[in-house]
Amino acid sequence: MAFEVKNKVDGQLQIVEGPDKGRAIPFVDGQVIRIGRGANVEVQLADPFASRMHCQIEFKGGSITLTDMGSSSGTVVNGAKIDGKIFVMSGDVIRVGSTKLQVQFNTLNDGRTVMFPDTQLLAASTSAAAPRVLPEDASLLEGATLGAYQLGKTLGTGATGIIYLATKKGDAQPVALKVFHVEFSRNPEAKQRFLRAASTMLDVRHPHLVSVLDVGETGVFCWMAMELVEGESLAKVIQRIGIAGILDWRYGLRVAVHVARGLEYAQQHSIVHRNIKPSNILMRTKDNFAKLGDLMLAKAIQGQRALEITNPGTMIGDIVYSSPERALGTKTVDGRSDLYELGATVYALLTGQPPFQGRSYKQVAQALESQEPAPPKKIQLSIPDAFNALVLRLLAKDPANRFQTPTELLAALEPIARSEKVTT
Repeated sequence: MAFEVKNKVDGQLQIVEGPDKGRAIPFVDGQVIRIGRGANVEVQLADPFASRMHCQIEFKGGSITLTDMGSSSGTVVNGAKIDGKIFVMSGDVIRVGSTKLQVQFNTLNDGRTVMFPDTQLLAASTSAAAPRVLPEDASLLEGATLGAYQLGKTLGTGATGIIYLATKKGDAQPVALKVFHVEFSRNPEAKQRFLRAASTMLDVRHPHLVSVLDVGETGVFCWMAMELVEGESLAKVIQRIGIAGILDWRYGLRVAVHVARGLEYAQQHSIVHRNIKPSNILMRTKDNFAKLGDLMLAKAIQGQRALEITNPGTMIGDIVYSSPERALGTKTVDGRSDLYELGATVYALLTGQPPFQGRSYKQVAQALESQEPAPPKKIQLSIPDAFNALVLRLLAKDPANRFQTPTELLAALEPIARSEKVTT
């Protein structure tokens, strides 16, 4: 059902997730809007998970109330399922089925901002509103405070959590603060691994590793504050390669040297990353330094991640850079797995794609097990033979045929850089 407001608009419901993403529903004071997938509503959704008559929102005198209409899956506000009727405010996110709608207010005709609750209703809904001070959805924490950190805009989203721009109270220096999804925090074993790993990582400092500055636990969330790297991930660089053409091989050589230096230092602290991929390597704009991140996460979730990566339901994007032993679970994962994954990342920088691809987990797994990657020099003829051979050695299926340590890898990489006059 189409829904349109022709009078003065006091705000809108912006659909930020779901089949109707991008749609905006305007509202004015005094309106009642019913939401669902049935025909007898003001806002009809194309969401099969929404009930026919899911919920109702009433805008009256500056107060906005939300009522669940007996929906089968419930109505959720900022990660907390509501019970009956509650008050909502500007910025709140309402989930209906798989659809998320954000409440966005303007002002009323008399100049009041539409965000002040009816006192009696607010008192009655205190218990329902309380969890929304710190919602259980890690993606809805913009503006929240975790520990001593004030969270700003979202910088990135991953399988394990959300990264926010944040500042520490009394310190103007911004940081990147990663908030883990509540499922992680509610796993006692995972949480203990996280806290143990924190004690070892806070003192790890290297120019080519993203520094962990602080860690903590606030409410249902575990979080870590990291050095803010102003630049972009190699995932974005590779995405551009597919659009603009091949990237100069010297870029990939420089990345290989930088990350190998970081891995060498990490190995001295008994750290194996276990999940090197383009999205975990950041290129700092000011000096083109490659910096490897998520080292502490690797230690914190090693058992859980090893289990996830061998699950056939895992997204293909998470395994195309994985070593055969990590993806297939056939051998012990050690530092040589990190070297394979660095090789796969450099291969993508040289060719625009990972060594192996497929439409399913099974196809990628079969390729990792039985196929050999095409030499990158076939795609970019200017690659020196020595560098081409080095990348292929990194991608050897048997760990015994790869470089055995980052130090051994650097002993082969750095002479190539010197002979080709590549500054590293």
